[in-house]
Amino acid sequence: MDFMRTEAHIDSPLPDFLCHLKSLGVIRLTGEEAAKYLQGQVTADINLLDGNTALLACHCDFKGKTWNIGYLVGDQNEITLICHQQAIVASLAELKKYGVFAKTEIDDISEQVQIVGGSGNAFVQALQSTLGDLPDAAMQATTSATNSVICLDTPSQRYLAVLDA
Repeated sequence: MDFMRTEAHIDSPLPDFLCHLKSLGVIRLTGEEAAKYLQGQVTADINLLDGNTALLACHCDFKGKTWNIGYLVGDQNEITLICHQQAIVASLAELKKYGVFAKTEIDDISEQVQIVGGSGNAFVQALQSTLGDLPDAAMQATTSATNSVICLDTPSQRYLAVLDA
């Protein structure tokens, strides 16, 4: 069989695409102590979250066992962890174990959102028409009460969006 071969260069932009990422889910922490509580639970500096920044982090126990890996977005009072759906049950149980001592609510909101990834002009225009301005540099984020968008740029600019279902 003869397969068609196309050359792709690392610096060439990706064509338009959209993918519903059903393998991902979302844990949301809300409350006045959300950032303080999560600071000791993940491998990222939560103080860097300002509503315009995304962080890649691991959720670990005190011995270093990794429960979950994902992107964190939000601000000091509301933090969203976008992670693998299969890891949510264990991660949520570990977070809630000590969360009762902090002024924070910890919930799996995966059923309330849809997570999509995409690239290209058509995808960007669709997001902009719904959400307004988008981040344009790696690991920048735009967050609102119901939506979050993270800009990823390896090998070219792509977006990960958590949208209200």
